[in-house]
Amino acid sequence: MLVGDIRRRRRAHHMDVDSNEGDDGSPSGSEADDVAGIDDADHGLVDEHDPDAPPHPAAAAANWRTVLMVDGSMGVGALVLGVVVAFNWIPAVGAALASFGLAYVVLVIRRGRRWAAWRQRQGW
Repeated sequence: MLVGDIRRRRRAHHMDVDSNEGDDGSPSGSEADDVAGIDDADHGLVDEHDPDAPPHPAAAAANWRTVLMVDGSMGVGALVLGVVVAFNWIPAVGAALASFGLAYVVLVIRRGRRWAAWRQRQGW
């Protein structure tokens, strides 16, 4: 499901719910259940219980490596900036920034391995 479809569904549903609001402005009866169901479905975007579902929608994209490279470059940028700050300004601040950058790069690498394994299982 595309983000635009989710927004249209949510907007249309909230217009329906607004006409059936209780005294306090909250949806009443089954409308409250419907709102909860839509919000839960929209936040996940991926069925975690389905083994064939991608771990993230970007994992199924044709440019998944580019997504990871851009994401990883932010971590590398934070790492380099941290080293520069550590040597030229405040060592503690630079070390903290470099540590966060390094941790981010490690997490991006782990995500890339998980996405690659999922894509291999799919035969892509």
